[in-house]
Amino acid sequence: PDEIGFLQVAADTIATLIEQKRADEVVRRHALTFASLAESVIITDLEGRIVDANPATERMFGYTRDELLGQRANLWHHPEEKERLSQEILTGLEQNGRWSGEIRFVRKDGRTGWAEIVVVPLLDDEGRRIASIGVSRDITERKEARMALEAQKRLFENLVAVARATATYPTLKATLRNALDVAVQITGAQRSSLFLLDKDRRVTASILARGQADEAQAKSLVGTVMDKGLAGWIAEYQQSALISDTRLDDRWLTLPDQPYEARSVLGVPIRAGGVLLGILTLMHAEVGHFTEEHLHLMEAAADQMALALRNAQMFEEQYRLAAELAEARDAAEAASRAKGMFLANMSHELRTPLNAIIGYGELLAEEIEEAGLPDLVEDARRIGRAGRQLLELINDVLDFSKIEAGKMSLYLETFPIAPLVQQVVDTAKPLVERNANRVKVQIAPDLPMMRADQTKVRQILLNLLSNAAKFTENGEINLHVTRHDDGQVCFMVQDTGIGMSEEQIENLFQPFTQADASTTRKYGGTGLGLAISRHLCEMMGGRIEVKSSLGVGSVFQVFLPLIVEAEGK
Repeated sequence: PDEIGFLQVAADTIATLIEQKRADEVVRRHALTFASLAESVIITDLEGRIVDANPATERMFGYTRDELLGQRANLWHHPEEKERLSQEILTGLEQNGRWSGEIRFVRKDGRTGWAEIVVVPLLDDEGRRIASIGVSRDITERKEARMALEAQKRLFENLVAVARATATYPTLKATLRNALDVAVQITGAQRSSLFLLDKDRRVTASILARGQADEAQAKSLVGTVMDKGLAGWIAEYQQSALISDTRLDDRWLTLPDQPYEARSVLGVPIRAGGVLLGILTLMHAEVGHFTEEHLHLMEAAADQMALALRNAQMFEEQYRLAAELAEARDAAEAASRAKGMFLANMSHELRTPLNAIIGYGELLAEEIEEAGLPDLVEDARRIGRAGRQLLELINDVLDFSKIEAGKMSLYLETFPIAPLVQQVVDTAKPLVERNANRVKVQIAPDLPMMRADQTKVRQILLNLLSNAAKFTENGEINLHVTRHDDGQVCFMVQDTGIGMSEEQIENLFQPFTQADASTTRKYGGTGLGLAISRHLCEMMGGRIEVKSSLGVGSVFQVFLPLIVEAEGK
């Protein structure tokens, strides 16, 4: 720095003069120059004791010249640095012929300050050191201003960290404590506290600056309501408070067992959106220690803390809701899996007796017919039809349960398409003819072999053809099968039935859903067929598309790859 350079020139000049004469003679001959210097100048002997000091030294350190003579030159060095500095200065003189730097000093009245100092040796004619001279300049104001700027920078860096530290309260509290430590450095506070409050002004957490010994006492306040003293006043009015002397301010409440003395106090509310979130308090034993500048700086810090606290609260609430939703979802999924596994495992238990009922119904119908009792034949056949209808319903429910439980799998095989389509038409023929419908089948001649799950393809087509037959009366049903250039086969089922509106189409593939309630009452069914068919299509890499006009009819198109890839590929 330029100041250090100036001090070095001054020290060298004085040293040169002194080296030309004895030290005591120089003091006498240059007393006027010595006295007029604005910088502190001291001369020390080889033992480091002061042999002279100018008036600037008296003004800077608060000691008279008589008090200084004979004292060691480290008299005003800060206690924490005395030994280290003495050794550094001696080493610098011996190795480098000088020493310069910044030091902390303590005035006679106990006030601390900062000085720039240069120490050079005084040499005799043979180059031996006979004394030393030190030139010092008071830089307290400049140093404190620079330190304040650095501290403010650290504070706002911490506040940025505070604003970002919203993952959890423990993380936020640690960051708030860092910010509080920096606030203490900026303001010179001897004690500090930050209490976080709930909506009832009850303390939820206490944060102290590092190094305070009364942390247990602060923690004991957790759960208490802030309604007394300065904290109570701040909580009530949500205003900052700057107290110069607590003995003259009724807002300050001194506790009987309070282990510290507080004269100057600064208190700031931490609030967001009109809601009090906490209280920041700084204390010092010296009257009038805190200033309006300190207050404004802490209010800005409190605003950032409030933002971080609000964000943390919102994050905690979102985390809690997400955890509750995840728990509810897991429970629902577990229940759904349990239900699906139960129904899937019940397949054998349900189908076995039902198949027996259907079989015995058909056998009974044959025996009645052979016995020549035609009036009872239809009743026996109704048993078989009801059994088959119930079996279809059970099959749909069990298939859907397997899908939900993730137990539905593919069995791939290679097969010709035309025979499969004819089997589906033959199976659906009784239902088609029951409503006096006609079926037209067109199969493209260039269809190759198909590799897919034949049972599931049959199930999809049978479901579509059965639906068309069920919702069409005295109409026409067309089943067309064509090959597409993209390696897919298209199965189209077109009918002239009741048709659907756009609104009905939107819910068509939802489980347990039909066009409307009247459809269910009139035509029956579980509403699972199309939902199952779409899922089976998607399992094989295909899709279902539908077009319909109310009162005109519907067109369903199933697109499936000619070669279905195995699951997991």
